[in-house]
Amino acid sequence: MNKILNAWVEDEPGKMEAAAACYPEENRRELREAFRAAEDGDYEKAAGLCCRLLDVRPVPEVCELLGNIYFLQGNMMTARMVFSDLTERDPEQENYRIQLGITEHALGNCKRAVELFAPLYPLKTYRPFYYNSYGDSLLKLGRVTESREVFYQEAVQFKNTGNIPSAEMLDGTFQNLLYLDVQLINGKYPEDVCLYYKFLEQVEMTESMQECLGADLAYLSTLMRDRWYRPLFLELITYVKERGYLKTEESRKVLKSAFASWESYAYHDDPNINGLLENYLSAAYERNYLESADKEETARVEAIVLTYEWYMCQYHKSHPEALPYIKETYPYTYADNREFLGKLECDPEKTEAEMLNRLSEYVRESDKEALAQSLERAYQKARSEGKKQIYQSDGINPHRKIQPKIGRNDPCPCGSGKKYKKCCGK
Repeated sequence: MNKILNAWVEDEPGKMEAAAACYPEENRRELREAFRAAEDGDYEKAAGLCCRLLDVRPVPEVCELLGNIYFLQGNMMTARMVFSDLTERDPEQENYRIQLGITEHALGNCKRAVELFAPLYPLKTYRPFYYNSYGDSLLKLGRVTESREVFYQEAVQFKNTGNIPSAEMLDGTFQNLLYLDVQLINGKYPEDVCLYYKFLEQVEMTESMQECLGADLAYLSTLMRDRWYRPLFLELITYVKERGYLKTEESRKVLKSAFASWESYAYHDDPNINGLLENYLSAAYERNYLESADKEETARVEAIVLTYEWYMCQYHKSHPEALPYIKETYPYTYADNREFLGKLECDPEKTEAEMLNRLSEYVRESDKEALAQSLERAYQKARSEGKKQIYQSDGINPHRKIQPKIGRNDPCPCGSGKKYKKCCGK
């Protein structure tokens, strides 16, 4: 049964029977038919039958059912009108206020939703979607501490009963709860993540749930700027991987990206990864996870990566141990760049020549010898530079460049000595 319809039936015992008792037998059959149609997703038919019943007699329970049907249909404005009318008629009826609040939240009217929800907190009797909608409304209003406590009440309900009124809704609750635990540094993350694991163990991993879990990992990965949280994030993604929760192609990509994202922070703190290696890995990361239709931006990133790949060819000559170390310590990073790193390991000279040829396509005015000399000078300079973080998460793509983009008139990063617009920026 749809969870919203289920709530309509269960929040008051005998509601369906009470509503049916207000009508003649013929209309009672219509009421049952309306409910079945709503369950089957035929909301147009269900709404039509409810309207006919209300023409016969304006029974509040049927009005409430009609409001829920409009909500499920996505007709939020009409649903709000129905629940507003019910609330005005009976201001003491808690269910009407909750349903109106949930509808206002769905419409993005968070302030109004909080006004409706707040007097009822905490609920005497549990009601699905109340805590989640209330917590999200508070969060969007910037009331972070209050929001966390409200989300926690939903988690407590699950802890005490094991009931899952809606897997997707409860997953969203845990996503926000864990995120706020980290943001607030309240020391409650370990306890709450254990509850989250219990939830994942109980819920069926449908495609929809896998999508939700993938979204959780992407959202929580944005917190890795807090160094203390990084090992906890690694524990989370390792847990998900070991239990094989993510099976769809898209969700497995998200998991792979989560590991690569963690590794991108790890090698920034790794004393065995110097500035040159880190800059290569960071630039390659940006290329691998770049989501841009901008051809100029794509070409810019490609030119920078090719430059660092040429640097790696030089570095490998004196430090052949670097590649096995990256392969063993950062397997997801290595896998993302296997084509180049594998070639470099097997045939360094051929790979160096290939990188020079590909770079020459971006520097049309320079011959290969002059380009190689420029690259060598730039390489020596890059060797002497210290480590610096140049990428961080933005919550959508795993990482973004935090330094300004190269200007059209700035020196080209390939070391040619030319302006970027006359070289790799063509």
